[in-house]
Amino acid sequence: MRLVYLTPPVTVINHGQRREASWPSAEMPLRFREGVLLIDNGGNTSVPELKAMLTRGQRSWVARLSSAFRSRTKPLPRDVAAQLEAAWNRRVEEGGPTARAAKYWEALPFIPPMPDTHRAATRARLLAEARGTTAADARDPGPSSNCAPRVRWGCNR
Repeated sequence: MRLVYLTPPVTVINHGQRREASWPSAEMPLRFREGVLLIDNGGNTSVPELKAMLTRGQRSWVARLSSAFRSRTKPLPRDVAAQLEAAWNRRVEEGGPTARAAKYWEALPFIPPMPDTHRAATRARLLAEARGTTAADARDPGPSSNCAPRVRWGCNR
Protein backbone atom coordinates (compact mmCIF):
# COMPACT_ATOMS: atom_id res chain seq x y z
CA MET A 1 0.00 0.00 0.00
CA ARG A 2 1.46 3.37 -1.00
CA LEU A 3 0.83 7.02 -0.24
CA VAL A 4 0.70 9.04 -3.46
CA TYR A 5 -0.51 12.38 -2.08
CA LEU A 6 -0.35 14.10 1.26
CA THR A 7 -3.08 16.74 1.34
CA PRO A 8 -2.83 20.04 3.12
CA PRO A 9 -5.63 20.58 5.67
CA VAL A 10 -9.02 19.93 4.08
CA THR A 11 -12.19 21.98 4.08
CA VAL A 12 -15.44 20.03 4.23
CA ILE A 13 -18.21 21.56 2.12
CA ASN A 14 -21.78 20.46 2.84
CA HIS A 15 -23.87 19.94 -0.30
CA GLY A 16 -27.10 18.74 1.28
CA GLN A 17 -26.99 14.95 1.34
CA ARG A 18 -23.35 14.85 0.23
CA ARG A 19 -20.15 16.36 1.53
CA GLU A 20 -17.06 17.29 -0.41
CA ALA A 21 -13.54 17.34 1.01
CA SER A 22 -11.65 20.13 -0.70
CA TRP A 23 -8.07 21.37 -0.51
CA PRO A 24 -5.83 23.62 -2.54
CA SER A 25 -4.06 21.38 -5.02
CA ALA A 26 -1.00 22.98 -6.51
CA GLU A 27 0.77 19.75 -7.39
CA MET A 28 -0.05 16.41 -8.92
CA PRO A 29 0.20 13.23 -6.83
CA LEU A 30 3.14 10.88 -7.15
CA ARG A 31 3.03 8.05 -9.65
CA PHE A 32 1.91 4.92 -7.82
CA ARG A 33 5.25 3.16 -8.05
CA GLU A 34 6.95 6.30 -6.64
CA GLY A 35 4.64 6.64 -3.63
CA VAL A 36 5.74 6.24 -0.02
CA LEU A 37 5.56 2.58 0.96
CA LEU A 38 3.10 2.49 3.85
CA ILE A 39 3.29 -1.29 4.13
CA ASP A 40 3.38 -4.38 1.97
CA ASN A 41 2.37 -7.94 2.83
CA GLY A 42 5.96 -8.70 3.85
CA GLY A 43 5.75 -5.98 6.52
CA ASN A 44 8.17 -3.67 4.70
CA THR A 45 7.45 0.00 5.33
CA SER A 46 8.90 3.49 5.04
CA VAL A 47 6.93 4.49 8.17
CA PRO A 48 7.85 2.15 11.07
CA GLU A 49 5.64 4.02 13.56
CA LEU A 50 2.65 3.28 11.34
CA LYS A 51 3.52 -0.42 11.27
CA ALA A 52 3.76 -0.38 15.06
CA MET A 53 0.08 0.64 15.17
CA LEU A 54 -0.83 -2.58 13.29
CA THR A 55 0.62 -5.26 15.56
CA ARG A 56 -2.72 -6.87 16.47
CA GLY A 57 -4.30 -9.55 14.34
CA GLN A 58 -3.33 -12.46 12.16
CA ARG A 59 -4.29 -10.94 8.81
CA SER A 60 -1.79 -9.72 6.23
CA TRP A 61 -0.09 -6.37 6.87
CA VAL A 62 -2.01 -4.70 4.04
CA ALA A 63 -5.33 -6.06 5.36
CA ARG A 64 -4.47 -4.78 8.85
CA LEU A 65 -3.70 -1.31 7.50
CA SER A 66 -6.92 -1.31 5.48
CA SER A 67 -8.98 -2.36 8.50
CA ALA A 68 -7.32 0.14 10.81
CA PHE A 69 -7.88 3.14 8.55
CA ARG A 70 -10.98 2.30 6.48
CA SER A 71 -13.31 4.35 8.68
CA ARG A 72 -10.87 6.12 10.97
CA THR A 73 -12.00 9.60 11.97
CA LYS A 74 -9.23 10.47 14.42
CA PRO A 75 -5.95 12.11 13.45
CA LEU A 76 -2.81 10.05 13.56
CA PRO A 77 -0.73 10.27 16.74
CA ARG A 78 1.75 13.14 16.36
CA ASP A 79 4.83 10.89 16.21
CA VAL A 80 3.29 8.76 13.45
CA ALA A 81 2.13 11.84 11.53
CA ALA A 82 5.60 13.40 11.80
CA GLN A 83 7.27 10.23 10.52
CA LEU A 84 4.76 9.93 7.67
CA GLU A 85 5.28 13.55 6.66
CA ALA A 86 9.07 13.13 6.80
CA ALA A 87 8.86 10.01 4.61
CA TRP A 88 6.65 11.93 2.17
CA ASN A 89 9.00 14.90 1.98
CA ARG A 90 12.00 12.60 1.51
CA ARG A 91 10.26 10.68 -1.29
CA VAL A 92 9.20 13.85 -3.11
CA GLU A 93 12.74 15.24 -2.88
CA GLU A 94 14.41 11.99 -3.97
CA GLY A 95 11.97 11.36 -6.82
CA GLY A 96 12.22 14.78 -8.40
CA PRO A 97 9.76 16.05 -11.02
CA THR A 98 9.53 12.71 -12.87
CA ALA A 99 8.05 11.07 -9.75
CA ARG A 100 4.90 13.17 -10.18
CA ALA A 101 2.01 11.80 -12.19
CA ALA A 102 1.30 13.64 -15.42
CA LYS A 103 -2.24 12.21 -15.44
CA TYR A 104 -4.32 11.35 -12.39
CA TRP A 105 -4.68 7.68 -13.31
CA GLU A 106 -0.89 7.30 -13.00
CA ALA A 107 -1.34 7.63 -9.23
CA LEU A 108 -3.43 4.43 -9.23
CA PRO A 109 -1.93 0.94 -8.83
CA PHE A 110 -3.38 -0.03 -12.22
CA ILE A 111 -4.95 1.74 -15.18
CA PRO A 112 -8.75 1.84 -14.80
CA PRO A 113 -10.79 0.42 -17.67
CA MET A 114 -12.48 3.78 -18.30
CA PRO A 115 -10.72 6.83 -16.82
CA ASP A 116 -12.97 9.87 -16.45
CA THR A 117 -11.80 12.20 -19.20
CA HIS A 118 -14.38 14.86 -18.30
CA ARG A 119 -13.59 15.38 -14.62
CA ALA A 120 -14.81 18.99 -14.43
CA ALA A 121 -18.16 18.11 -16.03
CA THR A 122 -18.52 15.03 -13.80
CA ARG A 123 -17.83 17.13 -10.70
CA ALA A 124 -20.36 19.77 -11.81
CA ARG A 125 -22.97 17.05 -12.41
CA LEU A 126 -22.41 15.43 -9.01
CA LEU A 127 -22.55 18.79 -7.22
CA ALA A 128 -25.78 19.64 -9.07
CA GLU A 129 -27.27 16.28 -8.02
CA ALA A 130 -26.26 16.95 -4.41
CA ARG A 131 -27.98 20.35 -4.52
CA GLY A 132 -31.07 18.91 -6.19
CA THR A 133 -30.56 20.90 -9.40
CA THR A 134 -29.65 19.84 -12.91
CA ALA A 135 -26.19 19.96 -14.41
CA ALA A 136 -27.41 22.68 -16.78
CA ASP A 137 -28.24 24.83 -13.73
CA ALA A 138 -24.81 24.24 -12.20
CA ARG A 139 -22.13 26.80 -12.72
CA ASP A 140 -18.98 25.17 -14.09
CA PRO A 141 -16.46 25.25 -11.22
CA GLY A 142 -13.60 25.45 -13.69
CA PRO A 143 -11.15 22.86 -14.88
CA SER A 144 -10.20 20.13 -12.47
CA SER A 145 -8.39 17.89 -14.90
CA ASN A 146 -5.05 18.22 -16.53
CA CYS A 147 -5.73 15.81 -19.33
CA ALA A 148 -7.43 15.91 -22.68
CA PRO A 149 -9.57 13.06 -24.01
CA ARG A 150 -7.74 10.23 -25.70
CA VAL A 151 -9.27 7.22 -27.38
CA ARG A 152 -7.95 4.39 -25.22
CA TRP A 153 -6.67 5.50 -21.80
CA GLY A 154 -8.30 8.88 -21.41
CA CYS A 155 -5.27 11.15 -21.22
CA ASN A 156 -2.81 12.37 -23.75
CA ARG A 157 -0.27 14.35 -21.70
